[in-house]
Amino acid sequence: TWRGIIGGMFAACSVVFAQALLAEFVPSMSPLFLFHYQLPDVLIYGLLQGFGEGFGDLIKSFAKRRLLIKSTVAFFPFDQMSFLGALVASFIFYIPDKAHIIAVILISPFLPVLANILAYKLGWKKVWW
Repeated sequence: TWRGIIGGMFAACSVVFAQALLAEFVPSMSPLFLFHYQLPDVLIYGLLQGFGEGFGDLIKSFAKRRLLIKSTVAFFPFDQMSFLGALVASFIFYIPDKAHIIAVILISPFLPVLANILAYKLGWKKVWW
């Protein structure tokens, strides 16, 4: 939904802003960050990340509808792959090196699964996916 995309963009901006604060106040962590955080960049990157994630989710939902899969049914592994939309959208702003792209593609599918299972166990979600 549009509300989900706008909320995702706001959440992504908040996370990127928190990373910018961390980079500012804990300089020893700066080698871990992929780019320098400056205010316009933080907003642009956050907006792109949030929009890309939402757009990736829209594509997945569209595919589920076309395949006649109910929205309440798991669509593994695609339920965990909408982050690829965020990765592609962020390329408009910043293109990381190959090692970072490979790391994101290899590690990222597991993080949403773990987060979803945790949210389900905590009662924050009705389904594990």
